[in-house]
Amino acid sequence: MAQHSLPPPLSQAFARLRANLSGLESAAERSLRHHAQQGSQATELALMQDDRARLASELDTAIARADRLAKSAKEVDKRLNSIGRSLKKILGEDPGITDLGITNLGITDLTAALADPDTDPSTSSDPNHAHPHPPEPEER
Repeated sequence: MAQHSLPPPLSQAFARLRANLSGLESAAERSLRHHAQQGSQATELALMQDDRARLASELDTAIARADRLAKSAKEVDKRLNSIGRSLKKILGEDPGITDLGITNLGITDLTAALADPDTDPSTSSDPNHAHPHPPEPEER
């Protein structure tokens, strides 16, 4: 195909038109990327707000649970103190009982001490028992 030669002013006009179209295409691409990025940021912001709402709800639930646990712990403490007072009344204020170190005994030792008040905690069969008082040295 034969190429026609255009007059110089028309050739220059086409060159400017091609440059302007190229600039317009670049601007359109930048605009599309910008809008896509804004959409992505809006989506990200919405996700972050959803996460924040979820975390706030979970925190409220955890705080309420912690409050219930604290109340339960206080109730257990009151009941254990009441049981301790009842045990002291049942066993009497015998000085031998306090020498057993009941508050430092393991469950096995406490059961044995309640069953037999003459039980010596230093002879405990519980290997995990930490003895509150070392055995007294024998007199010579």
